[in-house]
Amino acid sequence: MNITISKATVADLPFVENIYVDGISCGHFNLQPGLPINKMLQDWLRKNSITRATVRKDGTQLIEEVLINFYTANIDGKFAGFLITAPETPEKIQTVEIYLLGVAKEFRKKGVATELITHAEKLAPDKANFYARCYPKSTWAISLLRKIGYRIESISKTSKVHYLRK
Repeated sequence: MNITISKATVADLPFVENIYVDGISCGHFNLQPGLPINKMLQDWLRKNSITRATVRKDGTQLIEEVLINFYTANIDGKFAGFLITAPETPEKIQTVEIYLLGVAKEFRKKGVATELITHAEKLAPDKANFYARCYPKSTWAISLLRKIGYRIESISKTSKVHYLRK
């Protein structure tokens, strides 16, 4: 089995959308309000960025645009999964978030997610610090991240979101 990682293209978006929709229905992802999923993914790919609402540590709330890396994995020519990473803030590119990660059901437990993450880590700026936020239902992601060297930094008391850092 040969896993190939590449930058996402428009041709990948229907597959990404299917995994994303499945992830929403299973409680792994949140639906982004106000924009159809296919349009959102096209915008992300076209602009190579996402616009997100965030709250800084000082309590400041803002909407910011951050550049992303959007990768896909293929196994023997078949779409297998995707990964989107983004810096924590536009200014803080040394801290990289695993923003979205999804693997097609038929390719789970075959090393696809590990390969995607490892690929992103290798291409990140030197000494980049990776982290992920995982919803409580994403036990597979939490387990995988711990297996490849991430540690649980904290768990939100209200949302139960797990914060993991490498």
